[in-house]
Amino acid sequence: MSTQRTVTALTALACALATSGCAAIRNDPVNCKLATGLLGGVIGGTATAVGTHEVDPGSGDRGIAIGAAIGWVAGGLIGLGVGYAVCPKEAPAEPPPPAEPAAAAPATGAGRGEWKPVASNDGEQGHAQNRRGEIHPGS
Repeated sequence: MSTQRTVTALTALACALATSGCAAIRNDPVNCKLATGLLGGVIGGTATAVGTHEVDPGSGDRGIAIGAAIGWVAGGLIGLGVGYAVCPKEAPAEPPPPAEPAAAAPATGAGRGEWKPVASNDGEQGHAQNRRGEIHPGS
């Protein structure tokens, strides 16, 4: 089998494997972007390797390898760009539910001027001293 046929067969296999897994990664943004980047790299590397061999048959294995590496990087970057455009966006994380406030005991109060006087109620000054309230904060 010639080199060109081998490269073409491997590219077709990579494309078939990448597209068959699309249903599984469609809802996963990270894997979708990785898949499009890898697919772009495979297509770009294969296309430039075949193109280098066709344009300059005397370039040898080194020239084909350099062309394939450049095509792989360029195709991968293009594939990532396509992935950012077509893959679903990541949903923002939901904020945690608000903390439940601690239940405070109700405060109580009592007016005690009539039942526990501190002064005599015979005069206005005694009445003023006995007009008081006590507030007991809850625990």
